[in-house]
Amino acid sequence: MRLCSAVLFFVAIGTVLFLLPPSLEFIRERAVARKASGLSYWWSTAEYPTRLVWNKIHKEYNPGDVGGRWGYSFDAERKTGVQQYISNNYSEVDTILDVACNLGYTLAVLHERFPTTKLFGTDISDIVLKKAADNCPSCHFAQFDLARLVNQKMNHRKRIKIPGIRLRRFDIVIVSGILYYLAWGGFTPADFEREGRELWSHVAVREAQANFFRNLQAMAVKEVIVGHHGDNERMLDILYHSNATHDKRHNVYIFKGTAQ
Repeated sequence: MRLCSAVLFFVAIGTVLFLLPPSLEFIRERAVARKASGLSYWWSTAEYPTRLVWNKIHKEYNPGDVGGRWGYSFDAERKTGVQQYISNNYSEVDTILDVACNLGYTLAVLHERFPTTKLFGTDISDIVLKKAADNCPSCHFAQFDLARLVNQKMNHRKRIKIPGIRLRRFDIVIVSGILYYLAWGGFTPADFEREGRELWSHVAVREAQANFFRNLQAMAVKEVIVGHHGDNERMLDILYHSNATHDKRHNVYIFKGTAQ
């Protein structure tokens, strides 16, 4: 009798768990994606920079365009300042992480120059990561939201773990074309677009930006290399106030790595 009661109890528990509704986080993501559905691609990501919104943006774009929404190409990538800087300053390197790899063009071109280097890429969108894996089959990719580097403080005893990537430190960390889309200090890119320069100088914003780059530095042994982001005034303002070193020859911005 007791055995039957125990079995029935565990069956009941299993049934309840099976029938439980999706997690609150999943529900929140779905609700945000619905809110963003009526906006243009820029405003949807500016108001709601989440994984599902980015997936929707990439999924809706013409799949026949191998360069994606922004028209990336291998030829153009070979000429970027990030590629030139690494090629001119490193004869060899063990590991490189591109934290917003998109379609993987940056890593694929780096593989041509450094065929034995272990190359890693992350992106918030699962969809572009699948295409990135096609563009660079020898690279290792994982889904990761850079907002964690804005919001989570890191020290030498605890590093941010990227699910799917065993390593927690890399010789070089690359950041290209993503600073526009990050929320800082609780304010979204749309907030900055509406409020302008006054909000941009908010102390919480500056602290969040400084924390972001400190976290990136803690993942890099040698350097964090940041692309010029189209020389956008606000992006350059971030880099200036975060004490980046501007390499004028290649038009990239450098932070020294602090990983031990």
